[in-house]
Amino acid sequence: MKSLIELQKNIDEKKKILNLSVENDEPQDVLYQKSIDTDEAIAEYMIHTLYQFCKSMNIDADDLLFGGNVEENNYSDKEIIENIIQKCDEKQLKIIKDVLIAMFSDFNELIK
Repeated sequence: MKSLIELQKNIDEKKKILNLSVENDEPQDVLYQKSIDTDEAIAEYMIHTLYQFCKSMNIDADDLLFGGNVEENNYSDKEIIENIIQKCDEKQLKIIKDVLIAMFSDFNELIK
């Protein structure tokens, strides 16, 4: 498992790469992927921090995050997607629409 310092360096590196890409007017899809890479690095850092905190405090992460009352619901894929859509504003819905349209032509390939 990586240390927090290594994870922070990874985030800093991803941010530098993203900023350079913006300055160099790279294509939108390249910027989008680099933004995702940066977000993933940040999420990895946050998850690692939560894990270390819970471990040091000798508490379960579910207890900390959800108060120990974790319900397991078996939502269908459609229900999950509808739930996400209902929580989105117009700007977020436009992005979801654009992503779905972009991947729809290759949908059969994505299934494989």
